[in-house]
Amino acid sequence: MADDHEPNESDSSTDDPESTPSKTGEDSGIVRAVLTGGDDEATPPDGSLDALVRGTTVGSYVILSQLSNRDGDNVYAAFDARLDRKVALKLVEVPEHDDDEAETIRDAMIAGIMRSGGLDHPAIVEVLDAGTMGEAIYVAMEFIDGIDLRQWMEARDEPFPWPEVLRVFREAGAGLAAAHAAGCIHGDFTPSRVFMEKSGRICVVDFGLATPVAEVSSPRLTVEGLKEGLGVSLTKSNDGEDSIISRPPRAELVGTPRYLAPELHAGIEPDAKADQFAFCAAMYEALYGEVPFKGETPESIAAAALAHTVRPAPEGSDVPLWLREVLLKGMSPRRRDRYASMEVVLRHLEHDQDGRRRRWLAGVGVLVGVAAAAGGIAYLVHTEASRCEADTALLDGAWDPGTRAALEEAFLATGRAHAADSWAEVQASMDDWSSQWFEYYSLACNVRQADDDHDLLARRNACLDGVLQPFAAFANTTIEGGASAREVEGAQRVVTGLWRPADCRSNDMLDYAAPSESAAKLEVDHAWLLLLAGDAEAAQLRAAEATERLSASEEPSAFVRGKLVTGLAAAKRGAPEAPALLHDAASAAAAASLRIPQAEAWIALGRYDVESARAVALEHASTLVDAVKIDRLRAQLFEARAAHQHNRGQDRDALASYHRALALLQDSGTRTTILRADILLDLGELANSRQEWNTASQYLGEVIALRESTFGPAHPELVSALQGLGVAQAGAQEQREAARSFDRALEIAKQSSLAPRALASLHAAMGELEAAQDHHRAAATHYAEAVAALEGTRSDALLADVLLGLGLARLEGNAAQATTALERATVLAGRVGWSGKKRTSVYEALGRSLLDDDPTANAEAAAEAFHEALETATGADAERIEERLAAFDEPTAVEADAP
Repeated sequence: MADDHEPNESDSSTDDPESTPSKTGEDSGIVRAVLTGGDDEATPPDGSLDALVRGTTVGSYVILSQLSNRDGDNVYAAFDARLDRKVALKLVEVPEHDDDEAETIRDAMIAGIMRSGGLDHPAIVEVLDAGTMGEAIYVAMEFIDGIDLRQWMEARDEPFPWPEVLRVFREAGAGLAAAHAAGCIHGDFTPSRVFMEKSGRICVVDFGLATPVAEVSSPRLTVEGLKEGLGVSLTKSNDGEDSIISRPPRAELVGTPRYLAPELHAGIEPDAKADQFAFCAAMYEALYGEVPFKGETPESIAAAALAHTVRPAPEGSDVPLWLREVLLKGMSPRRRDRYASMEVVLRHLEHDQDGRRRRWLAGVGVLVGVAAAAGGIAYLVHTEASRCEADTALLDGAWDPGTRAALEEAFLATGRAHAADSWAEVQASMDDWSSQWFEYYSLACNVRQADDDHDLLARRNACLDGVLQPFAAFANTTIEGGASAREVEGAQRVVTGLWRPADCRSNDMLDYAAPSESAAKLEVDHAWLLLLAGDAEAAQLRAAEATERLSASEEPSAFVRGKLVTGLAAAKRGAPEAPALLHDAASAAAAASLRIPQAEAWIALGRYDVESARAVALEHASTLVDAVKIDRLRAQLFEARAAHQHNRGQDRDALASYHRALALLQDSGTRTTILRADILLDLGELANSRQEWNTASQYLGEVIALRESTFGPAHPELVSALQGLGVAQAGAQEQREAARSFDRALEIAKQSSLAPRALASLHAAMGELEAAQDHHRAAATHYAEAVAALEGTRSDALLADVLLGLGLARLEGNAAQATTALERATVLAGRVGWSGKKRTSVYEALGRSLLDDDPTANAEAAAEAFHEALETATGADAERIEERLAAFDEPTAVEADAP
């Protein structure tokens, strides 16, 4: 766990969890320890836990460098000599007792620590091992490269904005809730026990490591004092919630006093509700910049907690009342007055009743309140409210009764099975969008009246006009051109993917959503609509042409958006020029000081740039996302980071990133539902790639349910989820269920304008299922359909896979046709860089097909194919191919009889 340690040249392993120590010079002690497996009876050289030098062995761990000795924590970076990995090693002093009692305490602490070792949750640091080191104990845990919340809170003079604090603590609380569900109590939750990894992950450490307070300068709070303060019976009670003591109280005050629940001050064993109290106290401190209860001694803090005398909110704090009330309840003196569990706390922290509009509404309330205090302007706001009511005529031509009727007619005219369902959902989303637009138009006016900032009003009104333009363009272009099947299928993604009126709360958005009536800017809007609808090829072409007609100096917002849409569309198509186009978009956005499109470009580069550059792209994106503070972008960042981590084989990290993205998408709106389903689909595909079939089925089943509720039961959005579910079912040997999932997906696809790659992927999955059941003719039919769908699409990697499948299926009946498919596959395999088992498979299959077609005429070509296969073959594959090649060297019967 990286804390306040600064890496230097002699500690190059700090940034790479998988790096190993150097094997020369000063590291000879490390090498010796690795070779011997460590010293299980190691003791500190001078009895001190805060001065271990590099190379010291602790159990089977070798000290690399010190990470922290702050607040009594002695934490080191260490090397695990058994499993060749970098870990964090924490050393803990055990209170002085006689030998037998000390050993009992150490054993109990290790047992408690190892109970948390079974916890598997992204928000909990994994405990790997625990043992003794002289009179102390050590705990080995996963290495976390980041800082703790104490450092985060102290990094600025003022507290972080409350939404950011809320996000961080919700994630930490999820770790506590998971631990409680597994029967594990933390016992000493504080900001120092929560880490923020550089990747963005939030995780809780030190379960079971609550330690005694070093000194208690005043008399302890007694059990009788606690009884009197709470007004309950602590030893006998018919009310289980108030019967706190089930065993004698501890002799020592254990934990950090300013976060301890009142009952813990009396030495009572901690439970889940004590963790809840500590969680709320720590979050209070992060929100307000001060701890909730005054006091310099444990006794005075306990007295304040018992009386529930929480400090008032500091002057000027914008923490909403609903959030403060949640924390106050969680810090109730009586256990029964707290929430039933951490799960309940988290539900109350998800969002309040007015969540999606809270920041702007709160801003209006504060401004009006200040103005009223200054001179009664609140009355003026009230009397002039009619001036701020948005005229419904402002949306004429964008969303009025005539537009609504014409759009419905255009949808139904396509004759698609899902057209009526799609229209119902799109109409609801457009109604919601327009109502938000009216509301925020009025709110912007009210803010202006409260603070008399005419410039701010003008910018917000311009932003609202800017977000309205693409919304109106969707309706008008659909009506004028007649809705195509693809436009109907993508309509819900278009409407929910557009800018929202609420986005104009962001200062960054005020410049980015600038309106313009230029034809080129309107073409950029249209290109964006095409991209959202799934027509990436048309989007790229139109955006590129429109951008050439725009001036970076005169219309910077439209120019940058044109560049960005061009790059995103190219990336969506898998075009090789995508990285260059996205870099161009990022540069244009930086030149125009537009941080939102910069963030979007770097997030996309984190997924589509060359592999070696993706980590840097994600770092750039992270900096920008932190600056603009838009949850939608943060969720996209975590999703891109997860994809990168999966590509690097870091599936555990990828899982955590996906779940962090989900945690940011809490409300129940259609837009959020769509984004959640997309991330759950990624999780299902990740589980499928790991052959975790049951887990994949759960994720994908949820995707299907969400998409059915959003798009209807016959929408092409269901195809990818049904396909993934079929793969999971086939992997679990549930062939009938898999066939039903694939068949349903294909029926929907037949009624849709599915993209060629998606259609090919579906047929390939069905071909694989048929081949696994030795239905080779049916498999060949599906693979042939996949090939036909991909012709002319420049999807070389997928086409090579499909041609290999087709060739293998045809080997069982039509060798000549198999050879044709496999020869194409080898050409593409070379182009896309196949290696290892895939390259072996295609060349071995080609050799087999050549021999099956005409063993005499094709012998030389077949041998050459087998030699190519042998180059990358290993193990049993290599032995099998060598046997085939040996047959070519055996003399024929005629040669054997020759003199």
